[in-house]
Amino acid sequence: MSTIPPEAADLAREAAAYVRRLSAAFPDLALGLRAGDYREALARLQEALEGLEWITRLAEVLGLEGDPRVPSLRDGCAALLEALESRDYVLVADLLEAEFGDAVAALADLLAPAFGPAH
Repeated sequence: MSTIPPEAADLAREAAAYVRRLSAAFPDLALGLRAGDYREALARLQEALEGLEWITRLAEVLGLEGDPRVPSLRDGCAALLEALESRDYVLVADLLEAEFGDAVAALADLLAPAFGPAH
């Protein structure tokens, strides 16, 4: 990893910090879904998923796609999207608090150690 340009290392650190913030927000999103506040919670979730899509592409560009945490996130996204398509918001909330949330936290752990701590 010593051949990674400093700009890429900075980007990876910022991405890890962003992913941690997302992961920390998932319990509130789940609570909103359980409370029936679908519009706001789903809008925030859509923004989070768009950010995670970019972060996943960054992990691939950095050569980290072989790590099992990347496919785990993809699998979590697939399960989450399936629950969203079926409008099973209780399952979406459960996934945010469990498997998907864990996969997102693992992605932050994947990005950060190789490039040092986040700012």
